[in-house]
Amino acid sequence: PTPRDTSTSPSPPPAAPEAPATPEAPATPEPTPASDPPQFYRLTLRDNVRIQEGIGQRVATGDTLTAVFSTQSRGGPPQVTLAAPNLPLAVHIAFAGLAVTAPPRPADRPLSIAPPLRDDDIYVTCTGGLTMVPLADPAEIAMLASPEDTLVTLSGAPVEMLDRQRGAQAECDRVVYHALDERAELIGSTAHPLSMRTAQLVAGGEIFWIRRRDGGFTGPGWLVASRAEPEPAALIGELPGGAAHDLPQDAPTLLRMTWSRALDLAFDTPAPAAPAGDGENDELALRRAVFRGDVEATAERGALAAQEIDLELASDERGRMIPATMTASGEVRATDETQTVWADRVHVTFRPSDGERPDESSDELGGTEVHRVVAESDVQVRLPNSARVFADRLVADADTETVELTGVDVAIAHEQWRLDEGHRITMSQQTDTADWDGPGEARMFASVLATGVDRRMNRDDFDLPAEVEASWKGSMHYDGAAGEAGIVDLRGGVELASEPDRLQRTTFEADAVSIELAPAAQPESAAADPTGLDDTRTLGRVSARGNASLDHRSWTHEDRRDSPRIFFIRSDRLDYDQRSGEALVPGPGELLIRDLRPPDEDRGDTFAARGTTSFRWQTKLQMTRRIGTIYDIVMLDDIEMRHLNLNDETATLTCRRLETTIDRAREEPEASTARESTGGGKLLRVKGEGDVFMRTAARDVECDLFEYDVPSGLSRLSATGDNVVTIYTRNVPQPISVRHAEWNLRTDEIRVLGGTGGAAR
Repeated sequence: PTPRDTSTSPSPPPAAPEAPATPEAPATPEPTPASDPPQFYRLTLRDNVRIQEGIGQRVATGDTLTAVFSTQSRGGPPQVTLAAPNLPLAVHIAFAGLAVTAPPRPADRPLSIAPPLRDDDIYVTCTGGLTMVPLADPAEIAMLASPEDTLVTLSGAPVEMLDRQRGAQAECDRVVYHALDERAELIGSTAHPLSMRTAQLVAGGEIFWIRRRDGGFTGPGWLVASRAEPEPAALIGELPGGAAHDLPQDAPTLLRMTWSRALDLAFDTPAPAAPAGDGENDELALRRAVFRGDVEATAERGALAAQEIDLELASDERGRMIPATMTASGEVRATDETQTVWADRVHVTFRPSDGERPDESSDELGGTEVHRVVAESDVQVRLPNSARVFADRLVADADTETVELTGVDVAIAHEQWRLDEGHRITMSQQTDTADWDGPGEARMFASVLATGVDRRMNRDDFDLPAEVEASWKGSMHYDGAAGEAGIVDLRGGVELASEPDRLQRTTFEADAVSIELAPAAQPESAAADPTGLDDTRTLGRVSARGNASLDHRSWTHEDRRDSPRIFFIRSDRLDYDQRSGEALVPGPGELLIRDLRPPDEDRGDTFAARGTTSFRWQTKLQMTRRIGTIYDIVMLDDIEMRHLNLNDETATLTCRRLETTIDRAREEPEASTARESTGGGKLLRVKGEGDVFMRTAARDVECDLFEYDVPSGLSRLSATGDNVVTIYTRNVPQPISVRHAEWNLRTDEIRVLGGTGGAAR
């Protein structure tokens, strides 16, 4: 119908040869007054529909195209020209109204189906006819956002699209365009799924939509990014079968992503530094992509899963869009070649690659690399050595290759160790070190912890009986490259307890303790174990500094109902090898050996094998293993030895050098042979040299050398140079002086072996 505004002359009918308008300047009727109800129409083109923008730069093909609009429609192109090849007319449509004109055509010029095109012209053709009818169906009218809207739908089997300038292709079931808000939707179906392809990207899903500055997928979707350069297609019909669905088989894949809910895209103007004439920068550039719902991303050197991933991009110096930041939230799991991170939220900062790699094109995400990672809330990290970290917050820095962990109860589980109750830990992958600021606790287990599983773990999984327990109030430093298998340094009020079984327990206390770890002895079957879990560590050398003490206790019964045998050392410095039982005290100290078990027979020795023996020295103590469970202990300078036997008899020995031999075997009632232990002890031999003075309940003895064999009860007294052995007996005023003598400490009898002296009769 013609406009009802009487001020505008109606357009002549289509057959009128003297139409006032021309194709170059068609008549544009006045808008329909707002008081008049809008008139709705449906325009339909059928069969072999082809839409071409400009000189074939963008082409779309389908089976049917429909346009629903009204006399109040706006937002579409200012003018549409319809041409029929077999009729001498062209139809011009202005969306504010509708006018049909017949442009003049010289008799000698055949009708051209394709009028002269400009770059912004859109040319549509079909072979099955064109109809335009009034529309009265309320349901179809309701598809318009308002009477000012225009809805265009292109459907096909499938719809195919090609953008030659950008090397982009797409296939889908139908395309829907809302002119009012300039929104286009590519919709897929089971028979004709939606897929899109650019030079480096293949994507698909249920619905893809785009407006001027935003777009994305609605519903589940996927994308694959690669470095492949597709062959340019001259015409839409020349597209290879399946090209919009699959990358070439030899195309290196940079990134694969899937999501279940949506992908939101935001666009912006390109960077000013972008080179002029670069096709990919002629229009808007992607600035942000938000993936929602069960998101999974797999790249060449890692993978990421989360409920939502928010990726922001920026322009590099070449005008290319590269990742700037990424935020993943909700059940985040991130992996790369070195570690796996679980958290509720992860924020990543990227930077351009430094170009030091031989093939810079191999860098992921368009020549970028991860610069900084911040993970928050219920953070867990599985490191390359299968160490498991628990924290509230993690900060990883690529420059220093360090990870900083903070929280209320930071914990690390590594091989046989679990460290917890920390507040701040810094770990270096480059140096294989860890620094623990503040107090903490540690436990060591008999076997390797199962920290390498590919899932979040519960800390209760590591609540196992511990062989070693440690606590400190200052700090902890771990160096995995030091020593045989790593060194742990503890500072401030350190307490360390080792309990390999119920029959023995060793406790260290000091201001600082350094623990040198060592590989555990491997069973013969270890080589056949494909899991590698037999690669365990054990305590090696332990060095204590400042108020150091070592207390080893052993029992005969596992319920510990018997009185423990005690081996106790105290000094300012103490080195102890847990494997061999050897010790070094480079300074003054004390040693206590106690064994209160009933003797095998009542011999009444002054220095009996059992009882309580204490030692003091000034310069050094060194304990070395002679063979099996037999150890030699050497003490130097200002030595004092006190022994209290089971009969409450006391004996004292002082000298400048003292050697003792002890048997540290652990006796068990049901075993016929002794088993090795790292403490306790039965006194076997005592040897004192230099200014020896010994006191018993009955005698005092002065000599240069005192040698005592505990099993036989015999001792040998000797003098050197011009000195003599002097023996004082209680209630006898005159001492005995000899060169050599033998003293039976069981019977308290003395036999002179060399030299004579005076004595009272």
